[in-house]
Amino acid sequence: MTPGPTRVPERVLGAGAAPMIHHRTPAFSAALVSVIEKLRPLYGTTRADVLPIHTTGRGALEASIANLFSAGDEIVACCNGKFGEMWAELAESYALAVHRVCTDWSCSVSPDEVEQALRDHPRARGITIAHSDT
Repeated sequence: MTPGPTRVPERVLGAGAAPMIHHRTPAFSAALVSVIEKLRPLYGTTRADVLPIHTTGRGALEASIANLFSAGDEIVACCNGKFGEMWAELAESYALAVHRVCTDWSCSVSPDEVEQALRDHPRARGITIAHSDT
């Protein structure tokens, strides 16, 4: 269920073909510092670090749920595909109260539906949505 096909520039393919850099070497540390510095303007911050997560997409979803919410918190989950539903299931596994919207996988998420869910559940602390879903 990987999206694609995706065109990858030659310079990126070349970088991927380079020898591995061990994560405990000065070369890796320098590369990581460079990446973090370059991510700041991309995400609109000048002081806070943007930390890349080295895992699958599911790992990033779980890290977000585990670190931003607590058991009993409420969220609105846009479930218009496999990954949207995965957000909801992960949240439930961390004992969050999940309010699903857009559960028809053949439809896009409607802003009106999300707004209504937020009116219906004013204690919701967050909204999950997959940018590109199945």
